[in-house]
Amino acid sequence: MRDRRGSTGMKVKIRPAGPCRRALEIEVDASVLEAERKTIVEEFRSGTTIPGFRKGKAPASIVERKYADAIQEELRKHMLPKCYREAIASEGVDAVAVVDVKNVSMEDGKGLSFTATVDIPPKFKTPKYKGIRVKGEPMEPSEERVDDAIREVREKFSTFEDADDRAATTGDAVKVDFTATVDERPLTALAKEAAWVGKGADFWMMIGDAREAIPGLSKGIDGMKVGETREVSVEFPGDYRIESLRGRSASYDVSLKEVKARKLPELDEEFLKTLKVGSAAELREKARNGLRSAAEQAETRRRKNVLAEHLLKHTNIDVPESLVSEETRRIVQDIVMSNTSRGVSKEEIEKERDGILAEATRSATERVKLGYILERIADEAGISVGEDEVGKHIEIMAERHGADPAVLRANLEQRDGLDDVRKGIKSEKALDYALSLAKIKKK
Repeated sequence: MRDRRGSTGMKVKIRPAGPCRRALEIEVDASVLEAERKTIVEEFRSGTTIPGFRKGKAPASIVERKYADAIQEELRKHMLPKCYREAIASEGVDAVAVVDVKNVSMEDGKGLSFTATVDIPPKFKTPKYKGIRVKGEPMEPSEERVDDAIREVREKFSTFEDADDRAATTGDAVKVDFTATVDERPLTALAKEAAWVGKGADFWMMIGDAREAIPGLSKGIDGMKVGETREVSVEFPGDYRIESLRGRSASYDVSLKEVKARKLPELDEEFLKTLKVGSAAELREKARNGLRSAAEQAETRRRKNVLAEHLLKHTNIDVPESLVSEETRRIVQDIVMSNTSRGVSKEEIEKERDGILAEATRSATERVKLGYILERIADEAGISVGEDEVGKHIEIMAERHGADPAVLRANLEQRDGLDDVRKGIKSEKALDYALSLAKIKKK
């Protein structure tokens, strides 16, 4: 504990209040408080009109009696932040946040006393980050994957032809009518928020589509012919988008009305010209390069994740609770927005509130810890962030969100967000640096 009275009439005691938290017990002399009170009284006097006196000419004693409560509140609002800021500066406390102000006592003739609690950066030993062993995954695409990529391109330009004269099969587009029941009750009554899952007319779907809205329904249609009716069993997964159907079994009565076969374009000169390539070999090389580039980016990110996990695992570090709370709030907001955009109701989100908060807190704690670790590595390596890097990052952010870079920068400056941008860039550069020193073991 430190105990010191400065030359400004303020006494400060500092005591630990947690691993990354300090309590500043502050006492301010009555003379300092009285001087501030006189200043505030004068401000009230000059700005108010009291009957019988011209504006700003009423005696201070009358003004003080008339506005006693307001003056006291203004004095409190002014003195508390002024004093704890002075205490933080004079004592050299590296405060990342003022958590709370309590035990406030302010009386005429007795001065001011209160306790300000602040969070401070953690003290920790830098983990070993040079030569970390990381297993590398292959980044060269297989010939089969190149074939798949070319097929995906052809599928984007495919057409569909009538195929009502044969049974439906994987890859076909089919039009069906269906009704569904769960435990012999209409599914529409069970899932009113998504009645389309329980009953459909002229409903088109692709057989074998991994992203189908009703999981497993198209598999049951495989082999049917136009005019045929079939009962198909569907098992809804535990994470299905509609909560009331999660883990439930449903029976679908399906009538097949139309079948259309997908026709892929031939890799002829006309189609290659549409793709702006000169030959099938060039298309193949272009597909290979695209897959390789995507694989390299994914592998780099995976390796960085491995490094981050290693650094977290091998660093004993406590972090400021206030920063974790703020990061938790951001993550919860992102989770709620993401779920809302996917059609999840407020009621469903509220049911998962505890789980969401627990996961957000865990992620937030790791993010804050990793941020401090990477900042330490960056400082030791002499890594800095230039304004050109900040500008480029803002341009990328603006393009991603369809915003004007200048407007986005102005918004960031207004809410003190540029420091977060700089910290993010610095952390990423530190992770790049650690990766450049890693020992990659290729498979």
